[in-house]
This record gives sequence, structure tokens and C-alpha cells, in this order.
Amino acid sequence: MGHARPDELLDIADVLEEIRALPGVSERSRGIFYIGRDPFLHFHTKAGVRWADAKDGRDWGPELPLPIGPPQVAKARFVKEVRRRHEASTNARPRRRTMR
Repeated sequence: MGHARPDELLDIADVLEEIRALPGVSERSRGIFYIGRDPFLHFHTKAGVRWADAKDGRDWGPELPLPIGPPQVAKARFVKEVRRRHEASTNARPRRRTMR
């Protein structure tokens, strides 16, 4: 299944900004986020429904619904869960060995 198009994410620009601000997160394409080299979160839409797939530790967690045109409370709930998953995923990443 394809990812959400950039125009399908315009109503959640504030949510995307909060995700971009998480430590170690990069956005390779609009709405597609990585922690280091590892995929972390991306959005899908189908038939007017939007959701995100996000890692929860080392594995993909359950889908996170985020309706189109969401009220602020839905955005806040979504960001809270993304932050929790970010922490779990960051803690689950293997530590890279450094050269001495």
C-alpha cells in the first residue's frame, strides 16, 4: 500500500513539526520518518481514512488512526502515542560500536 501524498498531510502540519523535533528523527520524504537508518513512522490514506504505521520498539505497532481534519484533542493524543513509541524505539535500537 502506498504512502499518503503530501497534500493529504496539509491539515496536520503542526503534528509533523512535532515529530520532526523528536531527537534523532529525520524526514526523508514528506511524512516518512526515520530514526537513524531505521524506518520509524509513515502515513497512509485510503477511501478518506488516514492512519500511521509507527514502530513500537523493534517491531511495527498497531496502526494509529488520525482522521482527516482532526480536532486538536485527536492530534494531541496522536502525538503523545508517537512520543511514547519514539522512546521505545530509541531504547530498542542496538548501540553502535565506536572505533577506538
